[in-house]
Amino acid sequence: MDGSDGAALAAESARLRAVGLSADEADLIARRRLTGSGPAARADGLATAVVLAVTAGAAVHLVRLGGDALGLDDGALLRLVPLLLVPGPVVLLALRRGASRRTWAGLVAALVAVGLAAAAVPHRPGSDAEVLAALHLPVVAWSVVLAAHAGGRVRDLAARVAAVRFTGEVAVLYVLFALGGGALLGLTAGLLGAVGIDAEPLAEWVLPAGAAGAVVVAAWLVETRPRLGAGIAPMLAQVFTPLLAVTVAGVAVVYAVGSGGRFDRDVVALLDVLLVLVVGLAVYGQVARDPDRALNPGVGWDDRLRLATVVLAVLLDVGVLVATLGRLSGLGVTPNRIAAVGLNAVLLVVLVGTAVRLTAAVRGRGPMAAVERWQAASLPAVVVWAAVVPVLLPLLPVAG
Repeated sequence: MDGSDGAALAAESARLRAVGLSADEADLIARRRLTGSGPAARADGLATAVVLAVTAGAAVHLVRLGGDALGLDDGALLRLVPLLLVPGPVVLLALRRGASRRTWAGLVAALVAVGLAAAAVPHRPGSDAEVLAALHLPVVAWSVVLAAHAGGRVRDLAARVAAVRFTGEVAVLYVLFALGGGALLGLTAGLLGAVGIDAEPLAEWVLPAGAAGAVVVAAWLVETRPRLGAGIAPMLAQVFTPLLAVTVAGVAVVYAVGSGGRFDRDVVALLDVLLVLVVGLAVYGQVARDPDRALNPGVGWDDRLRLATVVLAVLLDVGVLVATLGRLSGLGVTPNRIAAVGLNAVLLVVLVGTAVRLTAAVRGRGPMAAVERWQAASLPAVVVWAAVVPVLLPLLPVAG
């Protein structure tokens, strides 16, 4: 390890100790994360990632062709997509961490449970419950990846924090892959079209397989080249924090002044997307802080701006929740309204807890690491609600 690698290892170890790990555990996890050291980690390499990526791409097409043969509708195929995307990263991470047989069994059982939720629960084609299931199942499926990243130590808050950071970095690289792949495919289609060749069949085969395989490749890169994603993601967090703060402030003002508290279904859905973005940025903006600041919690402008954004989001979430409860009591029970109430309630708990701890840290009355611990502790609530929606809502009498 050279000097820069040693400094990176020390910084990562310091961050993990700051969120509750012992010195030995922090050093071990930091070394595995930054160098891929250890017997199990060395067993994993580029060849393994390529095999898993190709397998994921092939599985997508096998399910698509099999679904056509069995007459499965688009909604059923969409619900199966998360189950096709996550096994690759799960296997990759489990290999790198030398997962025990018990951990492997737990991961496989979790994947089977996600598959049953996707395939076994009855969904009426085109129903609201089916759409909601397709939106929530990816969260449940990705929680298995987080468990694999934590080496099965799902109760370990520090391991959860590391898994959240991993998710953010994978998302950044995946978006970059999507942009680059889309540009390359568009250029290819243009060149083929110039000589009279229709590129649409090529896109039908390349896009699904590439989208599935890119998840594995992004996960492998974050694991083996951690500074690749770690350098870009914090910068993006700093760039988008002020933009999101302005957006939330503007929406909050419009809601308070112009809407009179009236929300229709589409507005509620858009506001929920905005609130999810705030939670995501609040969580990832926190774990992407400089590790030295986790131990010596100097407060920067980004911390204050993140606090302001979270507080505004709390106020906006309360307004949306009140309006949605009013629609639920006045217009009756529907899957969309139940899902909206549950989501806003979960987000409100996460946001309030984050705001309280971030306020204490900004005022110098508490450690910044407490914010990370709260966010890691509240992660299961998000996953549980995401699991409830696709399993229970289709069983309601109104789920149509």
